Amino acid sequence: MYKPTKLKLGISLAFVTGLCLFIGIIVYNGIDQIFAGVLIVGWGLIIITAYHLIPLILESIGWWVLLRPGQRPPFLILSWARWIGESVDTLLPVAQVGGDIVKSSLLIRTGIPGTIVGASVVVELTLTIATQAVFTIMGLVLLINLIENQTIIQALIVGIILIFALILGFYFFQHKGLFGGIARLLQIITGSDRWHTIIGNGDALDEAITNLYKDRGRILNSTFWLFMAWIFGVGEIWLGLYFLGHEVSLYEAMMIESLIQAIRAMAFFIPWAVGVQEATFLILGTAVGISADTSLALAVVRRVRELCMGIPGLIAWQVNETFRLWDKKNNIQESGTKR
Repeated sequence: MYKPTKLKLGISLAFVTGLCLFIGIIVYNGIDQIFAGVLIVGWGLIIITAYHLIPLILESIGWWVLLRPGQRPPFLILSWARWIGESVDTLLPVAQVGGDIVKSSLLIRTGIPGTIVGASVVVELTLTIATQAVFTIMGLVLLINLIENQTIIQALIVGIILIFALILGFYFFQHKGLFGGIARLLQIITGSDRWHTIIGNGDALDEAITNLYKDRGRILNSTFWLFMAWIFGVGEIWLGLYFLGHEVSLYEAMMIESLIQAIRAMAFFIPWAVGVQEATFLILGTAVGISADTSLALAVVRRVRELCMGIPGLIAWQVNETFRLWDKKNNIQESGTKR
């Protein structure tokens, strides 16, 4: 009980710290001006939110192609699971992994074997991180041409190196029986013999992951679509600034989007990356000549879009869970009646 409690306390402290940073940035830069800028966007918020469906669909394609024909669910079902997974990652304090667990369970309920779904999710996660690292490097190159603050550049370079190290480490251990090894370690730690089934499932998952990596065609296909999702995500920044009356080039929008996503990934321990994301918008906006109030208005617009996409996703997830539990309860009652 001690470790989970300590972890929850750490997450809570990180969130409170980020929230204080968020409030401080907004108040210091003029809350009236910032929200006046958001009001200027008006109906543009609907367009920005709708536009986010494009990278979401591209990400879904990147996941879908990893599944073999005959093992693929209908694309709409997979996209629905992907949307719910993103909503969980965006709005809940799950350190960017809870969404993968949720979307995996949703897809398994369609009848696809758990090892197949698990392998596709693990490989997709690895490819997503790898393509994001490339996308981040592109943004960093653009940033170097715009700012002279070497401290910021050095910090970003260190972050990218760490990301690549994590990718390579995660990829390496996937080929060395990562999940079966974790199950065996848990068996040793607990001294229990009840882990045999989990060990078997871990070994099966390791084998499915290794086999998936051997299919280079599907890996390259998925990588392409996932990278396109990052590229098309740039449009959200460009649209936001357009509706705020501050047009920028696609290169400047790419720099902002790529580094915002990178910083957010590094701040995974802070729920919703609150405060950190706003500070990053402020710094990067200043780098391309955007005023502080416009940069923060753009940050608030991003938050509104996240809520507009995320809250319905969480509701859809809970409705699905309610119907599942209802069906399970009815099945148990029917089984009892037959006996």
